[in-house]
Amino acid sequence: MDVLVVEDAPALRRWLVDRIAEAAPSAALCDAGNGADAARLVRDHDPAVVVLDLGLPEDADDPLPDTAVGLRLLEALCRRRPRPVVAVVSSFSLGSEAMRLGADAFIAKRPSTLWVDLRRFLSAALKLDPG
Repeated sequence: MDVLVVEDAPALRRWLVDRIAEAAPSAALCDAGNGADAARLVRDHDPAVVVLDLGLPEDADDPLPDTAVGLRLLEALCRRRPRPVVAVVSSFSLGSEAMRLGADAFIAKRPSTLWVDLRRFLSAALKLDPG
């Protein structure tokens, strides 16, 4: 797998996957909506790039997102070998914490700039044409 998108909001997750698929049509994409599914996909498919929301439910039975779930997942991703390139995409103001834990980028969930910032990150991470 080339890219794993981890986002608990189904509409935003679908939007991110669709936009990444358009920008990188040859990339193998997968997505998860909670920490447990994301951890399983990482273990089973070893993604090169992870786009990670921090506010995630622990599993499918947990309705409430918690930033601790995303931060634990980020720590686990940064310990992996080979280590994926990780962009944290979050509306929480935890950018400095995410970077301290090893994120390669922090992208704020601002509608006006989200795709521009994520596209810039993916262009470098996946060696895409920056257009």
